[in-house]
Amino acid sequence: MQKNLCRNLLGLLFALFTLSGCLSAKYYIDPALKDVNASALRKPASPQAAQLAFEFQTNGKTNPRATDALKQKITDTTKQSGLFSNVSTDPLANSALLTIVINNIADLKEAQSKGFKTGLTLGASGTMVTDAYLCTMNYSRPGAAEIHTTVNHALHTTIGNQEGPAGLTPQENAMDAINKIMEQMVLNGLKQISDDPNFK
Repeated sequence: MQKNLCRNLLGLLFALFTLSGCLSAKYYIDPALKDVNASALRKPASPQAAQLAFEFQTNGKTNPRATDALKQKITDTTKQSGLFSNVSTDPLANSALLTIVINNIADLKEAQSKGFKTGLTLGASGTMVTDAYLCTMNYSRPGAAEIHTTVNHALHTTIGNQEGPAGLTPQENAMDAINKIMEQMVLNGLKQISDDPNFK
């Protein structure tokens, strides 16, 4: 189950796992995007209810299975931000609308080439690939200007005999890494929204 899920979430890793078999992989969360604690977000005086619309994409195309797999994580993180009185994925009358689209930008041709080499050498020639993520958020509510923001992130994955990025501690579990990236992107995006003067 987890392996199938990872294949839907990580475009580059799909090619690598397919071509390099059962070689061990390690996952490194890019350090450029810093953690944001929900307590650091500027809370409105009178929080509004918000309808959440979330979509996960792979190279700009909707990925329904990944959307379903990550929807709860995105919803929980949004709720835990404390910015809204209620967060629902169902329509809410007279509520604000928060749209979150996360696009996994993956170079499959490069991954296939690297994975093939790693697989042929049984891991002696390792490889590292990077999955880029772009989170786009739009927040709108009746009578107020729309707020738009974007957040970039990345996941570095090594397979076989390959060192990871210097100074980073690897995560052995792909889903742990993905969930952390989703949380960081959502909270960073919500911070930008909460800092906007139009967010009340």
